[in-house]
Amino acid sequence: MSDNKKLVVTIPAAKGSVDVKTSTAVLNEAGTVRAEMKRITTMVEKLPAPTKLTVPMKLPEGDKTPYRWIWSMLRTLTFKKTDVNEALNGPVVHPNFPKIVEGGGLGWLEPFLDGHEPTNSAAHGYFIAARGKPAILSAEWREFAANNDGKIITGGSKKFRESVQLHIYTRAMYGQELRIFLMDNDTATADDDLPPWERVAGEAQKDKGKETPDDAIKYFTRQVKIMPILPDETTRGEALQVSDYVVKDKSGKDMKVAAGSITYQNFVQKIVVDVFLDDLWKPGAGEVLEIYPIVKTRDGKITKTLSKCFLNVKEDPQVKESPLMYGGNKPVLAGDIPTNTRKFQPCKYGMITVEDKDGVQTIFDENVLDFKAPENLTYNIVAGSETAKKTIKLSVQSLVTHEDECTASPKHKDHVIDLSSFGAKGYKKEDVKAGVKREKEKESAAKGKFEIKANNYKFKRDTNASFSGVIKVSDEELEFDAQYKYNFFDENNHVLFERILGYLWIPAAQADHFPVTIQTCRWKHVIDFAVYPDIKWTAALAFNMDKADFDALKTKFAEANNGKGIKNALQRFTMNRLEGVEKIGEAAKGRWSKPTPTLDRHNEELGTELGEMFALPKDKKAAPKPVKSKGNFAELIELLKEFDFSIKVEWNNDTESVDPIEDMIAKYYNILKAGWNLVKEFRNIIHGNHTNKADTSGDDGKDPDEFINKNKGNPDKNIQGLIQRMQRKPFDYELQFPKLGLAASWYYETMPPQKGDSKLWGAGKTVLVKLDAKPLVGIDLKWDFLELLCRRHPIAYAILKAVDALLYICADDDSKVDISVTLSGKIDLEATFKHNTVGGNVFTRTAGASEKKEDLIKGGAAVSVKLECKLYLSKTATAFKVKVVVALGIGLEGSSGLGLQAKIGSDDAGLFVGFDLIFEGIKIEGYVEAKVNVGEKTKEVKKKKGEPEKPAEYNKLVEANPKASFEIGIDEKKISLKKIYLTKKESDG
Repeated sequence: MSDNKKLVVTIPAAKGSVDVKTSTAVLNEAGTVRAEMKRITTMVEKLPAPTKLTVPMKLPEGDKTPYRWIWSMLRTLTFKKTDVNEALNGPVVHPNFPKIVEGGGLGWLEPFLDGHEPTNSAAHGYFIAARGKPAILSAEWREFAANNDGKIITGGSKKFRESVQLHIYTRAMYGQELRIFLMDNDTATADDDLPPWERVAGEAQKDKGKETPDDAIKYFTRQVKIMPILPDETTRGEALQVSDYVVKDKSGKDMKVAAGSITYQNFVQKIVVDVFLDDLWKPGAGEVLEIYPIVKTRDGKITKTLSKCFLNVKEDPQVKESPLMYGGNKPVLAGDIPTNTRKFQPCKYGMITVEDKDGVQTIFDENVLDFKAPENLTYNIVAGSETAKKTIKLSVQSLVTHEDECTASPKHKDHVIDLSSFGAKGYKKEDVKAGVKREKEKESAAKGKFEIKANNYKFKRDTNASFSGVIKVSDEELEFDAQYKYNFFDENNHVLFERILGYLWIPAAQADHFPVTIQTCRWKHVIDFAVYPDIKWTAALAFNMDKADFDALKTKFAEANNGKGIKNALQRFTMNRLEGVEKIGEAAKGRWSKPTPTLDRHNEELGTELGEMFALPKDKKAAPKPVKSKGNFAELIELLKEFDFSIKVEWNNDTESVDPIEDMIAKYYNILKAGWNLVKEFRNIIHGNHTNKADTSGDDGKDPDEFINKNKGNPDKNIQGLIQRMQRKPFDYELQFPKLGLAASWYYETMPPQKGDSKLWGAGKTVLVKLDAKPLVGIDLKWDFLELLCRRHPIAYAILKAVDALLYICADDDSKVDISVTLSGKIDLEATFKHNTVGGNVFTRTAGASEKKEDLIKGGAAVSVKLECKLYLSKTATAFKVKVVVALGIGLEGSSGLGLQAKIGSDDAGLFVGFDLIFEGIKIEGYVEAKVNVGEKTKEVKKKKGEPEKPAEYNKLVEANPKASFEIGIDEKKISLKKIYLTKKESDG
């Protein structure tokens, strides 16, 4: 090839782009490009003066050089002159990129002269690609066949342990890896996953006592290819498949153009998945399946649920041996179609890995990239200072630096890794000749232990530092120590509590950044080493909770917190105590305002007083028992005055810690006080203290309520007692007091992203919360039906009050007519929530996560109604020394309830809400009861002056209590509803 000519490829701007630097042309959609061999125009310092002007008689002829062209889809860049494309000749050609290989296919275009071999170099050729509009179009189930040409069986029936094939048709996805999830349609509950399991000699590898293997991988991974079209595929439209005629490969390699005559063949873009209908799916999904696929791209941007493409599967003991019975399903089959142009550039590296004490991460691999690799990557590190530092080792693998071919200035050799960002942070590059050497370990001069006493607690600190500020670097390796500098101490080694409290919410902005550039001709990556603090907070709260319940909560919290429980003891806080602290602070203002020599002593006295105020009992074994389970709102307010709380902060790999609770109370006291004042105001409103009472005085100017209360102790029946009997409450309530236990921890943690496609881990904030609230809130509301009725109807009022008066005058005090409705409601809440801002739900990331672990928050709400109709008549007669009590009771009770249990959880399909409806049944009870009691007086109890009347003592002679009852009802029932997904993504591209 002539040295004064070059290959120029052009595409209209609206149809694609050309990158001359990387010799890559990318079409928006399949089509043609224009390629021409053009003469190179050079500049000279001075042109020679013409001696004679010559006017040509005719225009010069165009370039007629008989160029031959390589135009073929890439497998490897090793073409020979025998791979020539006979359809292209001359200096200008218009090669067509076929639609069937849109999405990931790469074509190689290179001109050469007869008698020469192609160079297979980007300096003389071009990579051609077409993106297209990617989509997952359709799918069909087929009989298993070695040539992938089995008949369609979509919607039909098969048997467990048979083998079938799933054909998935795509558009603009050639060469890309897709993930195929098999699901079993379940109308009653959530659809079941059907994971692929491999078998050895026909047996799946199961742990002892398990019915199925662990789900290491829940999906098939396959690469999109092109395959010869089948007879029953020729009539399928573009909406269902993409097909095209391409040059037939005589050598047997897909899409490679053979020399000589050209033969075209019709191909279709699709995936074929061999599926073994595994009988191990039965324990989890049932004896009868309706299987359909869900197909996703590796990055999760495109998801297609093909619910209409289903296959029925059932059990049959007479099933014959099938092709996949002994090997089972293959979760992953790696593809071999190259999809990235840079793979063929010189001066290169193939992989970048980073290693720390947690393991090795592959953060770049040229074999798993699309057209353009991400060039800006972030490697996240969670570290402390000194002993809590992390040693980071970066490796550049498969590095090739050809000095003679490298076009960079300076050459990439000896300049692959750039560390300029470290210099500004105090690091030094290793230089053995200059005496700067990276030692294996560097001990701190402050090695040892010391304690600091502050108020009522001790601060402990252990030091054994080995941080090194020297970096070891070469073209293939980088090693340095990453640390996070807290600066929690002043120059006198005193704790800076304000700075510690500044880390309470561990904001992401506190990360330190160290960008490193890695570059060759083929690849360039900027890796930002982001260092996050390893600070960790743990808090606990107990309110009105039994010791056994709180101990159970602490145990579960430790299980979810990597075995680390609540280390510091709970402290009892009361609002009276906090107000006492405020009074001490007010008294101290006068001391602080006078800069006298005794200021330090006064400060010390104040600290002692504060310490004594906060030095309340700390019990590591028990939380206080509940004060009360039920009562009115005023009693709840009193109960809210006290709670048990603790908080602890740890850093530097948990070697340094402090309990800053006193400083937090001092800092946030005004917020607590304002909240408490709001609670008290709410209580006043509930009790009517902010409204004027109506005038209830009678003609004598006295309040009837006050008059009745003064005469309550009078045993004789009188007008006051009658008034009290006739003033029944139409409505009453009773609160079910909350019982609350809470344990929480929050800290930075590195883990894989939620979409597990990236190998690069992220540093996210992990929040772990364990909450038990049984109940969170509850209330019993009771209505007196008769009293409500009489307030609406004058006749009913007259009748009821007449009955009340007669019962009061003629019968015993416990006689009554009662028709009441009681409505009870209660909400329980239980949560075990462990979420990472990068990795999502931490529990479901582990292999074999159970349904229980999927539940993040569980709660229940129950409402029950109870109707009571009671008539109770009792009369006591006393004659001489004999007392006779006769009573008759008739009653009817009915009860029913409806409950709702809800849970918020997370699984592979996304965040979901699940509901269970609970009908508590209907129960009706009736009874008739009679009572006769005859007693003989044994002692007359005389009262002393000023004392109330005391009842006489009787010896029981006769007692009879006959009772008849019945009960009818409807049994309770529980209905589980299908999961409702909140974040499930459905898209067809």
